[in-house]
Formats: sequence, structure tokens, C-alpha cells
Amino acid sequence: MAIFVRMLPKKAARQAAMCLAAGMIIVSFMYIVGIRSGLFLYMEEKLGINTMGRMAMFANLEPYYDISITYMGKGTGFERFVDWASGVEYQVPLRTLMPIHNDFLRMYMNIGFAGYWIWIISFLMVRLHYWFRRAGKEAGCLFLGISIYCFVLYATDNTIYYPYTMIACAILPMSCCLDRLADAEMEEHRTRWEKD
Repeated sequence: MAIFVRMLPKKAARQAAMCLAAGMIIVSFMYIVGIRSGLFLYMEEKLGINTMGRMAMFANLEPYYDISITYMGKGTGFERFVDWASGVEYQVPLRTLMPIHNDFLRMYMNIGFAGYWIWIISFLMVRLHYWFRRAGKEAGCLFLGISIYCFVLYATDNTIYYPYTMIACAILPMSCCLDRLADAEMEEHRTRWEKD
């Protein structure tokens, strides 16, 4: 999709990327709603897909969150207080517990309905807009491709807190236009110095 968007003119590419990002945000929330509504049960029973224990884990998650505009969340890091394989809750956080293999659901459960929407919009839409505006179409399309990749990982793994993955995803768009941005910044400072 990012390659296709890159073939468009700059303005159309930015608009298409923003529309794709909005769609990704909606799909991420619908995925949370689907999990709560029995998506994985349907996948196991009707489609015969092995969910590798996720159905049982998501059943253990149900008492801790609601799909509601008034849901305020349990607090960042709450997932470390519960062994999601068994549903046993502990008084202290443990690192040896089975993690939630879904970053969207984890963020929703931790920061609540409003927090989730603020996080996902700032995480994707604001940064995508920044890369298109500040660094151009190439950086914006690269960030879109990285975001699509990350969103697939977020739906199935615990990637959002992996520092190496997130650092690489942040550095890649910076690197595609670093020289041009540095030259523009130097020219701006040179112009300011000449006026003084």
C-alpha cells in the first residue's frame, strides 16, 4: 500500500495516506471489539484456526475491561499483575507471566477508551502528518509502510514496548531525508546570522 501511495502526486499521496491511517485506526478498535465479541471463538470453532491459546487468554481478560466510552482503563503496566494464561491476579507485578499477545487490547485495557483514541491518533495520524509536512512524500510513505507493518505486529504480539523495534521505526523516516533537512536548517541559521 505504501508503494502504491508513493506513486501518487504529493498532495494525493498525503491524503491517501491519511485515509489509510484513519482506516487502520478504525480497524484496530474494531479488532478490540471483535475480540470482546468472540472473534477468536468463531475462528477456532467455525473456521478451525488454531489460536494458540489466545481464546482462553482473551476470556481471562474479559473481567478487566469494557467496550464503553466511560471505560477509564486499569493503568499502564496493569497487565503484569495478572497471569493471563490462568487468570490469577497478583499483588506485585511479575515479569514471568504470560503476556497479552495484542498491543491494541493491552493499550485499551491500560489507558481506557479516551486514552486509547488519543494514543492511537497521536501515534499514527499526528506523526504521519508530521512526516509528510516536514520531510516530504518519501518520508511520509516510508512511515506509512512502517506503520502498516507495526499494526500487523501489534495485533498479534507485544511489540510496542520493544525498544529496538520502536527505535528502528522512528529512525527510518528520519534517515531518508536527513541531509536535506540538515541543509535546510543550516541555511536558515546562515540567513539569521547574516541579518545580525
